[in-house]
Amino acid sequence: KLGGTIALVFFLCGIPSAILIGWLSDRWNYRALIFASVLIVGELSCFSTYFVQTFAGLVVTRAITGFSIGGSLPIVYSVLGDIYTAEGRNAVSGLIATSVGIGLGVGQGSAGYLGPTFGWRLPFLVVSVPSFLISIFAFFLPEPARGAKEWAILEYQQKVPPLEGEDMNETEANSRTKSDNIEDGGTLAMQQTEASPHTVESRYVIEHPSWKNTWKMLCTPTVILVILQGAPNVIPFGIISVYLNDYLSQNKGLTVQLK
Repeated sequence: KLGGTIALVFFLCGIPSAILIGWLSDRWNYRALIFASVLIVGELSCFSTYFVQTFAGLVVTRAITGFSIGGSLPIVYSVLGDIYTAEGRNAVSGLIATSVGIGLGVGQGSAGYLGPTFGWRLPFLVVSVPSFLISIFAFFLPEPARGAKEWAILEYQQKVPPLEGEDMNETEANSRTKSDNIEDGGTLAMQQTEASPHTVESRYVIEHPSWKNTWKMLCTPTVILVILQGAPNVIPFGIISVYLNDYLSQNKGLTVQLK
C-alpha cells in the first residue's frame, strides 16, 4: 500500500503539473516567480509530512510534492535553454539529470539511516528545511531574455556589431524593447528596419502549445527515438524505485540501512 498508492499519487500529480507549469512558463515572463512558488509549495508539503497522522494526510502531502517536482523541471530546462547556446545545452542537461540522480540517492540514503533510529518522519524534515531556504533565493533569479541564445539572434548580433560605447547586452536589450508588436511567450524573429542597422524591431511570432504543434513534435525523428528508447525502461525503473526497497526488506530480510 505504501509502495504502490503513495508512489502512484506522486507520479500522477507530477505528470499534469509538468504540462500545466510548462504552459504557464511559456505564457508569462515570470519564470523565476513561478519556479520559486512551485518549489516553496512542494517543500512546505514535504515539511508537513512530518506532522501527518493519517494515511490520507500522507497521500495529500506526497501528491502536492509530486506536483511541485513535476512542475519545476520544465521551467529549469526552459531557463537553461535561454542561458546556454545549443552547443552547451547537452552538457548542462546532463548535469541536471545527474543532480536529480544524486538527490534521489542522498534522499533514500538519509532516510535509510535516519529512519530506523529517529523514525520515518525525520528524513522529511531534514530534506525540506534546507530545500525551502534555498528555494527562497529563486525569487531573486534574473529572467534571461527569451531566445537570446538561439542561433538566429547570435548570427544577427555578429553581423550588426554594437555601437561605440555600447556592449552586447545593451544592444540585445534595445533590440527587444524597440518592438512594434511584443507579446509574452513567443518565438523571437528579428526584422531589420530601413532606418539604421542598429535600429531593430523585435517581433514575436506566437507559437503557443496546441494539438497540432504537439503532433508535429511527436512526429520528429529525434522525439520518436527518445520515446522508443525510454518506454521500455519505464517498467524496470518503476519497479526499482517503488517496490525494490520493500522487497529487499520484507522478502529478503535485509535491514533498512543495508537495503
